[in-house]
Amino acid sequence: MRAVKIKLGKRSYDVVIGHDLFTAAASFLQKGDYSKKALLVTDSTVNRLYADKLADALREAGFALAKIVVPSGEEAKSLAWAEKIYDTAIEGKLDRQSPFIALGGGVPGDLTGFAAATYMRGVPFIQIPTTLLAQVDASVGGKVAVNHPAGKNMIGAFHQPDAVFADLASLQSLSPRDYASGLAEIVKTACLEGGGRLDFLAEQAGRIEERDEEVLSSLVAGACAYKAKIVEDDERETGVRMFLNLGHTYGHAIETEGGFSLYTHGEAVSIGLRGALLLSGEFASLAPQVTTKVSALLEKFHLPLKASGIDPERAYQALWHDKKAVDEKLRWVLLKKPGDALISKDIPLLKVREVLAGLVENGKH
Repeated sequence: MRAVKIKLGKRSYDVVIGHDLFTAAASFLQKGDYSKKALLVTDSTVNRLYADKLADALREAGFALAKIVVPSGEEAKSLAWAEKIYDTAIEGKLDRQSPFIALGGGVPGDLTGFAAATYMRGVPFIQIPTTLLAQVDASVGGKVAVNHPAGKNMIGAFHQPDAVFADLASLQSLSPRDYASGLAEIVKTACLEGGGRLDFLAEQAGRIEERDEEVLSSLVAGACAYKAKIVEDDERETGVRMFLNLGHTYGHAIETEGGFSLYTHGEAVSIGLRGALLLSGEFASLAPQVTTKVSALLEKFHLPLKASGIDPERAYQALWHDKKAVDEKLRWVLLKKPGDALISKDIPLLKVREVLAGLVENGKH
């Protein structure tokens, strides 16, 4: 077991990384200043795999537990499902010290965090991410949200968890597609971090594909440690934290145009990352061999570089509903070299369209 500290003053917390952490999570809550009524939110897939085990640990720790099971997939990240969480919390008489516990991937995490941020103006929130994507990205940093038909994560807040318990054992049950989705964020982080991280991923690709637990522990801890430094410097995403959106401008547009179901978040980020690197080659002097290296790595991890079933014009319009559009300008995260990113609002729209068209034509899904 290892822990990564997110240092945010009174809002500091640990990301605990290890195996069989449900008892550790229950013990953490038992020792804390929490009410003994708690709410567990999970999705239909994770519910079958892990919810009973966690619920038993929580009840043994003295908690009366209400539970909501949401559908698997982005459709659950909605105001309608948030309202069902409020209804359950109110009916169960949960108070301002009642912990909301998210068990699952990024969807239960974002949804539960949004509900926790807004129920009674804010209640405690615990993350227990069971996907690689959630462990290295969504569960760390306090960004919580639900979707709107016009765009992803359009309605949200900043609400830091009290703790994150990343159980590596759960990664073994992921489908190949969901596992690869998390690897897209790891590749993105390696681009931002530099320092040979891309080479490390290439060297360890075989062990990563085999889900070697020693390598996974290193990857999750490394990604969380990098994100911790960024969040500590810029909790509210007004500066360097925007760099974490590398690949997400095109990615979110593709995800939205696909109805949040055609492509997973990681798959969309993979396609968007390639687009951002193509723009970086022209507007940030990124060496073309970097784009080639990253593209090869994404393909090695069975991630797409192009999209099919996406209308490029509708995807282009979706760009303008992204949170990164400010004063009728699109903000792009570009890479000068691995470890050196910048923000640009001066990419010509014709070039934006040109690259987007190249990302969605003749793709294979």
